[in-house]
Amino acid sequence: MLKTLSPIEKEVPARDGRWYTVRVMPYRTMDNRIDGCVVTFSDVSRLKETEDHLRYEKSYTQSIVDTVHNPLIVLDDELRVLSANPAFLRTFNVHADQIMGDRFGDLGSRQWDIPELRSVLKEVADHGQQLSDFEVRHEFSALGPRIMLLNARRIEGTENLPHRVLVAIEDVTIREKARAELRALNVDLEQRVTDRTALADRRADQLRQLASELSQSEQRERERLARVLHDNLQQLLVAAKFHLTVVRSGASDERSRDAVDLMDALLDQSLDASRVLTVELSPSILYEGGLEAALPWLARQMESRHGLKVQTEINASVPQDQTGAAFLLFSAVRELLLNVAKHAGVDSARVQLSRPDDELVRVVVSDEGKGFDPASLRDDNEATGLGLFGLQERLEHIGGHCVIDSAPGRGTRVTLMAEVARPEEPPWIVPPPEQNSVAATTERKPNDARIRVLLVDDHAIVRQGLKGILDSKPDIAVIAEAGDGQDAIEQARRHRPDAIIMDISMPGTNGIDATKAIMAELPDTKVIGLSMHADADQAEAMREAGAVAYVSKGGLSDDLLAIIRDYGKPVPSKPGGGQE
Repeated sequence: MLKTLSPIEKEVPARDGRWYTVRVMPYRTMDNRIDGCVVTFSDVSRLKETEDHLRYEKSYTQSIVDTVHNPLIVLDDELRVLSANPAFLRTFNVHADQIMGDRFGDLGSRQWDIPELRSVLKEVADHGQQLSDFEVRHEFSALGPRIMLLNARRIEGTENLPHRVLVAIEDVTIREKARAELRALNVDLEQRVTDRTALADRRADQLRQLASELSQSEQRERERLARVLHDNLQQLLVAAKFHLTVVRSGASDERSRDAVDLMDALLDQSLDASRVLTVELSPSILYEGGLEAALPWLARQMESRHGLKVQTEINASVPQDQTGAAFLLFSAVRELLLNVAKHAGVDSARVQLSRPDDELVRVVVSDEGKGFDPASLRDDNEATGLGLFGLQERLEHIGGHCVIDSAPGRGTRVTLMAEVARPEEPPWIVPPPEQNSVAATTERKPNDARIRVLLVDDHAIVRQGLKGILDSKPDIAVIAEAGDGQDAIEQARRHRPDAIIMDISMPGTNGIDATKAIMAELPDTKVIGLSMHADADQAEAMREAGAVAYVSKGGLSDDLLAIIRDYGKPVPSKPGGGQE
């Protein structure tokens, strides 16, 4: 009887390069003698090739995993640990034999037992969804509080190899801390920038306010000095001329009259110098008529003094304001026109005034002269009052700006912009006449053929000088005096004079408005305008108001007397006491 023994198997290569599995099955008889064996051969070349390939892939993949600096761990489809790289073992202080086969959530005292993480990893294992930058904030036993980013993907399996899940772990605690510090630093920096910007804005506002206050202070000081010259020095000079007129009329010899004429000429020179200085300091026409009246006046001044013909286009009303912007614009235009007269090499220029909106004023000064390079302003800023570069800065300080368009041989165009609030229309300051206002008058005495004159001037010394001249004439009588326009209206109603000598510049109601009111109520009264300045605009304004003539205080005496006698003759009385 035969008895089989344990088979012997061995893989052996053949000469043709193939591999075979040789199986030897020996058998023996009952007396334990080996009587023979059965040998079988199986071709395992493909199986051998596949095993070698898998072995190589595993070795190659493991070598890559082992060299990655970040922790990597490979899980099966049940999230059990298949392998982990050295970085994972080192980072979490575990040994490979301690974790193999364990579920991922059970690792390291269950420190990875995070339900949300377990759920997303299961989705990766079952459905192949990729996990990207999944953030885990956790306190790990070996590391303490950490911020980890997990990336996971499924590695598709084969017939002999199931699916696997590769999980890459990155510790971003330091990076996130740096980012948090950077964000905090950025917030702090932005806050500092905001604070510095606010501080710069406050400083800029303060600077603009100081510039505005400086401009207003300069304006007030100019006005004060001009007022001192006008209200004191010029009035004293005019009064002295009045008294010289009286002295001349009483001079008995030629030598005395020559001395009076010399003194009168010296007073005229003093008056002229004082008037020029007053205009340079603070032109009264700017305050009385606004920029729209001051610019044409300036154009006439430039032509008479410098031979520069200036064409003006006035399309806006710009009264003098509290910020001094109108005065600064006027001064700037004067400086620009002086620059044209001195440097442009032409005898004409153009000034345009407009208001793009209710708060903005635009003045354009242009010429077709030599031109210049605007870039040279900083290096070659001439000492010409404001100067173009200084003008730019001063306009910026009050919220305006200056744009210079020029080039050598192409002329110059300077645009000035400034904020000047449009004022409300002032109410009419002269009340309408009452129904019985004309009845309360002082009647002319019978057989009184003198010309009855009302003197109106806010300076008593001027009124006294005028009164002294007029009272010395037998055909003229000063019946009343007034110190301002409103008083002049009331005195005219009360006395109904034949002629009124009306000063223009007075506080409150000025001479022009007073003349309008008087002429509306007493049209037969003759008003003669009187001013310290022989200005064509003021003369025209007085004539439009109803005045019959306009006389400068410096050119009185015989001319004034002739005008009074020509226009102030009494109107013959009507029957019943009225006048024709």
